[in-house]
Amino acid sequence: MILYSDNEPRGPGGPVEVDPTKAYLRHYSNQLYLQFIAKNSDDAQERGQARRELAIAERKMAYHYRTADRKEILQGIQKLRKEWKL
Repeated sequence: MILYSDNEPRGPGGPVEVDPTKAYLRHYSNQLYLQFIAKNSDDAQERGQARRELAIAERKMAYHYRTADRKEILQGIQKLRKEWKL
């Protein structure tokens, strides 16, 4: 496990982020980190784990996107991409 557990139950089970925009951006940030690991790690097992967790991050982002503020998401994405120099 890097950031997400492969066998965590789906649906409500833990604390729920009240602000879907913040939750979306947190998972987007995690996605950028996992993409970096999947692309740059020397360890094949770690790269595979990062790719599996990317699917989890994308699923969580899709869930929060439905109710998040699109304008704030775009601003947050721009800020994160700038921090990652993308």
